[in-house]
Amino acid sequence: MAALVELPPAVPAAEPPVASRCDLPPLRHRLRATVHAVHPASPGFPVPRLRCYGVSHSPQTILLARLLTKPFDQCFWKATNRRTDDYGGPMENRVRFAAETVREIRGRIGPDFPISLRLSQWKQQDFSAKLFEGPEEMESFLRPLVDAGVDAFHCSQRRFWETEFGSEHNLAAWAKRLSGKPAISVGSVGITSDHVESLLLGDVGEVRGLDDLLQAMERDDFDLFAIGRGMLVDPEWPIKVRRGQFSKLKRYSADVLKELY
Repeated sequence: MAALVELPPAVPAAEPPVASRCDLPPLRHRLRATVHAVHPASPGFPVPRLRCYGVSHSPQTILLARLLTKPFDQCFWKATNRRTDDYGGPMENRVRFAAETVREIRGRIGPDFPISLRLSQWKQQDFSAKLFEGPEEMESFLRPLVDAGVDAFHCSQRRFWETEFGSEHNLAAWAKRLSGKPAISVGSVGITSDHVESLLLGDVGEVRGLDDLLQAMERDDFDLFAIGRGMLVDPEWPIKVRRGQFSKLKRYSADVLKELY
């Protein structure tokens, strides 16, 4: 196992400018154009998934995700949202732009097409960062999004088994409980190390048991879970798990990124 390396915090070179109200109409115009571009053309079109960080893996939504990556995440996190108007301050304001975006998308695609939103409780530049300090703040984040048209929440953690708010439930379980909507959990499923430890520190991710994951599913904590690195190293991961062939699962190494299947 690689030695633990202390990573320096990310420090911006200069204080970024704050967008004014005059900057919002052009952004909304781009949003409308992008929503129009990704409007489903057939019943088989995948679910629009709005990510609060990163870029969506779905090619049909990649334009929308790129448009929303920085505005969403910078609005949500109080460390980056320095606004003093209706889009800054308490969580109800910081989520406002995302809710307006979802409402715009919902108006375009209609009531019967599902929308999911992926969110993260941590930051790559600050592992100790918390988007929500407690259930009340999380509910004030979720409720406007539900009212605007979000159908499911995809909740990212470094390790899915870590609990939130001093309870026995993880982020996805709280999202489901507070929103009344389906939730997806993700974060080092089936692997001992998280992806930062694997990529930056070179740790090998040993195979981790799924007992706590299955127990959470049986408790109805969340409805689905997502697999990332486990599928990269072992494309047959779902088949092996379904057959109970846990001993045949492969451990993860960053070397797998050098090979494409």
